[in-house]
Amino acid sequence: MNKNSQPSKPLWTTNFILLLLANALAFAPISITGVALSLYIVRRFNGNAVQVGLISSMMTLSTFLFRPFSGYLIDRLGRKWTLVVALLVSSVINFCLLLPIGLSGLGILRLFLGFPFSVFSTGLSTLTADLIPEERRSEGFSVSSIIGTVASQVIAPIVGLSLLGDANFNLVFLFSGILGILAVVVVLLMRFEDIKNPFLHFSMQALMEKRVLLLALIMCLIFIGWPGLLTYGPLYAQEIGFSSAIPFLIMFGLGLLFSRLLSDRFLNLCAPRKAGWLALTILLGGFALTGFVKTQPGLLGGGMLIGMGYGLSFATFPAMAVNLVEVNRRGACNATIIFGQDLGAFLGSYIFGWTAQSFGNYSSSYALVGLVMGLPMLVFLFFALPDYRKKYAKITLQ
Repeated sequence: MNKNSQPSKPLWTTNFILLLLANALAFAPISITGVALSLYIVRRFNGNAVQVGLISSMMTLSTFLFRPFSGYLIDRLGRKWTLVVALLVSSVINFCLLLPIGLSGLGILRLFLGFPFSVFSTGLSTLTADLIPEERRSEGFSVSSIIGTVASQVIAPIVGLSLLGDANFNLVFLFSGILGILAVVVVLLMRFEDIKNPFLHFSMQALMEKRVLLLALIMCLIFIGWPGLLTYGPLYAQEIGFSSAIPFLIMFGLGLLFSRLLSDRFLNLCAPRKAGWLALTILLGGFALTGFVKTQPGLLGGGMLIGMGYGLSFATFPAMAVNLVEVNRRGACNATIIFGQDLGAFLGSYIFGWTAQSFGNYSSSYALVGLVMGLPMLVFLFFALPDYRKKYAKITLQ
C-alpha cells in the first residue's frame, strides 16, 4: 500500500478532546475577567475609556515582552510542565483579584498575569500542532480554533456577565481562578510525547522563527481589532442601547461556527490564497459595518462577520506557519505568531481607547479598525503569500 492510499490518522483522539477542554478552561478565565474588567474599572473606580485601555493593555504588554521567551522555554523544557506551572501561577493571580486593591494594584496584577499567559497560550498552541496529524492539519486547526474561541470568547464571557449581575465582581474573579485549576487537572490527564530539546541554547534564533514573520505581521494587524470584542464590546453595546454585550457575543460565536463551513470549502494549505483573502475581506466588512452603521442590527451583523473572519483566519495563518517549520521549532514558531497577535492587541487597546476618548463614542474606534483591516490584505497578497508559496515548494521537494 503506498503512502497516498493509507487511511488518514484519526483527529478525534482522547488527547485531542482533552486538549480542547484544556484550551477552553485555560482561556476562559482570561475572557471572563477581561469582559468584567472594563465594567469593574468604570463602576468601581469611576474610570474612563483611557484608563480601561491602559489597564487592559498591561497584561498585553507583559505578554508581548515575554512571548519570545515562552517559545524557547517550551522547546527546551517541554510542553507539559511548562503548561502546568503557568496555569497554576495564572490561577493564583486571578485569586489575588479578590484582594482590596486600587487601580494601581489592578494594573500591577494585570501586568503579572501576562507572563504565565504567554507561556500557557504558546504551549497549548504548540501542543495542538503536535497532536494533530499532518494530513489533517487544516481541519484540526479549524476545529481547535473555533471550539476554543467559542468557549473562551463567547460562552465564557456570557457566563461571566451572568455571574456578574449588577456588581458581583468577586464571584467572577473566584470562578476564574477555579477554572484555571481545572485546566491543570486536564493537562495532567493527557498522555503524549513531550517534545523537548534540553540542549537548545539561548539565542535570538531560538526565541523567534524568522520564516513566519510575515504571517506574524498579518496576525498583528488583524488583532488590532481584538480589544473590540471583550474590552470595548460591552461598552459599545451599552452605548447603542443593549443592556449587555451578550447579543453581540452570540452573533460573534455564530460567525465562528459558520467559519468552519468556510474553511471546509475554501481552505487548502497548499494554495491558501482564497481562504486568506476571504478571511481578511470578511474582517474588514465586519468592523466597518459595526463602526459605520451605528445601530443594534449593525452591531449584531458586524459581530457575526467579525466571528467569521477571525475563525477563518485562525484556521489559515497559524496552520500555514506550522507548515514551514520543523517539529522541534514549533514552540518558537507559535511564539512568533502569537507575539504578532500580542502586539496587535496591545496597539488595539490604545487605538480603541484614544479614539473613543477623542471622538466621544465607541463607534469611531470600530470604524477606524475597519479601515486598518485593509493593511493585512495588502501584506498577504503581495508579500506573505508569495513568500509562503516559495518556502512551501522547497519543503515539499525535500
